[in-house]
Amino acid sequence: MSLPWYQNSYRRLLVDMHISDLDDAFLSRFDPADYLAMMQTAGVDTAEIYLQSHAGLCYFPTKSGVPHRAFAKRPDAVRELTRLCRENGLRVVGYYSLIFNTAEEDRHPDWAIVDREGLSARQKGGRYGYCCPNNGDYRAFLEKQIAEIADYFTLDGIFFDMTFWPAVCYCPACRARFKEETGHGDLPDLSDPNAPHAALFRRLRYDWMAEFAAFVTALSRRLMPGVTVTHNNASAVEGDWKRAVDGRVGKATDYCGGDLYGGSYKHSFCMKYYYHATPHLPFEYMNARAPADLSQHTLCKTREEMALGVLLTAAHHGATMMIDAMDPVGTLDPRVYRRIGEVLRQEQAYEPYLKTGRPVEDIGVFYVSAGRHNGTGQKFHTLTCSVALSTKLTRAHVAHGVVSDAAALGDYPLVCLPAANGLTDTERAQVVDYVKNGGCLYFSGAEDEELLKTFFGGRVEGYTNCRVTYLSPTPAGREAFAGFEDPYPLPLSWQQPLLAGVKNATVLARVETPYDFGGRAGAFASIHSDPPGVVTDYPAVLETTFGRGRVLWSAAPVEEPNSPAHAGVTLALLDRLLPAEKRTLFSTAPRQVELVAFADETVMLVSAADHLATDERLPVAPFEIALRTAKRPDAVVRLPDETPLPFTYENGLVRFTTEPLTLFDMYAVRL
Repeated sequence: MSLPWYQNSYRRLLVDMHISDLDDAFLSRFDPADYLAMMQTAGVDTAEIYLQSHAGLCYFPTKSGVPHRAFAKRPDAVRELTRLCRENGLRVVGYYSLIFNTAEEDRHPDWAIVDREGLSARQKGGRYGYCCPNNGDYRAFLEKQIAEIADYFTLDGIFFDMTFWPAVCYCPACRARFKEETGHGDLPDLSDPNAPHAALFRRLRYDWMAEFAAFVTALSRRLMPGVTVTHNNASAVEGDWKRAVDGRVGKATDYCGGDLYGGSYKHSFCMKYYYHATPHLPFEYMNARAPADLSQHTLCKTREEMALGVLLTAAHHGATMMIDAMDPVGTLDPRVYRRIGEVLRQEQAYEPYLKTGRPVEDIGVFYVSAGRHNGTGQKFHTLTCSVALSTKLTRAHVAHGVVSDAAALGDYPLVCLPAANGLTDTERAQVVDYVKNGGCLYFSGAEDEELLKTFFGGRVEGYTNCRVTYLSPTPAGREAFAGFEDPYPLPLSWQQPLLAGVKNATVLARVETPYDFGGRAGAFASIHSDPPGVVTDYPAVLETTFGRGRVLWSAAPVEEPNSPAHAGVTLALLDRLLPAEKRTLFSTAPRQVELVAFADETVMLVSAADHLATDERLPVAPFEIALRTAKRPDAVVRLPDETPLPFTYENGLVRFTTEPLTLFDMYAVRL
């Protein structure tokens, strides 16, 4: 039985075609043969081709939608492109934009996503039209569109973009659904977190988007049997609570993936998330060729920055989807495709190893996408703190994974739940059972009061009235806070919760605040800062046993600030739960080097990627890697050339020194 096409596809390319037809020149020079030539120059094995766009204009003959005027005299141009690609050995995935559909909002204003005043973003001057996924007429339109695509194209897969809420919708369809499902009247104003039923509405928006994704997937599988279906799952790890996307959108796919922006450490976090979230491997990670995003139409990443993104994806055993954007007239820049080709040829050499083993992970970062809001109005939440923690672990070479399924927590000796929020009752019970059964848990924040009550018997009496606070270590916690002892505690730019009624726990640090002048206007201790002045009796860091496991809690997310000092304290606290001698991977590499390991019974693969190699390839001096193995290895080699390296094996650790690192290397420890 042959494998699904995507399991042998690691080099994919998408060309954005979000182009209007307001000018006769737009897409007038679209040439299927030239498009194919660019795919061949880039060396890809899969082409994702636009069948429609955010503009809502269709690139195929359509009776239900609006065709792009450029194809009026050559309606088969895009189908010809799909034929040429398939005849030349490329798989073809069709692109379709959900929800973002300007042409259809313009034609059907009653389909629009609207605010509480009944206005859409388009009506307020925006470029984008948004169709509400709860609108029955829009759903009927989608069925006609997908049926037309199924009849007209021969595809290997279809990719649905923009499966998220671009705004909170108050249209009649949403109001009616809310009333039908809850029995409550009008929709609450989610700009007010204390509005009646706000938490319920926030949760329902996740349910509705998950149901919509499942609806589109089921529809596509019925109309296009044998064609893979995927949704862009970027919004599960991008943006805040407004997008309302959780792991269920990823489950409505054959494989998980998305396009994300931000730094390379956030990309690494997302790859770890996608690895565990995808129903089938490999996951797909979309790397834009522009440095920031595709708004910079004529800028291209350096070869080094492009290679870092692609090779980090390979290190996590993912498939790369490069993204370019077509010129409005329909042309492509061949220089971009030559650069992509150079990078993908480097990646191709590692493809034989990308099906090997499972990731080596000592710590699980439990990321709850429904927790991307902060009820106290502070500028951190589950996502920001999870990314920050993952970055600190990466820089310290601590092997870790990112999971969103609480059922998988038992795979890890230590689980971290940064800025705990958004847990369902089932997930919370799974976290508690994990600890009862011997797991170790670190969590931060006080928005999940049920967890605090369960583990510590505490209750939140309120929050400090100052936004600069301190963690003042007790004698029991002094070792973890080395360098931050009285009178110089560790500062945080957050209000801290005031937890009372704690039972059977060790206090490792207490809440300290600046000097209190009783609210007197203009009073201060130091004009430039708010130095520590009042140590309270409220705990800031607690440690306890629970069942057969252990729990450590930080009142405010010490893992969030981007400083070496906070990283040192965070890692020292985690070491109390998982000492170094129980971990699997160690290295003397500088912190800019990320190490990603996979293993099975016969081999351990370790990839090393230099996060600073974004504009020039400066070599990193050799460094040591140590891996815990059950037996002495037969050999250690650098891939793909199989260069042997000397190694030692003692006390269950294999140690070897790398070659000088220039951007990326992969090593195999043969067992």
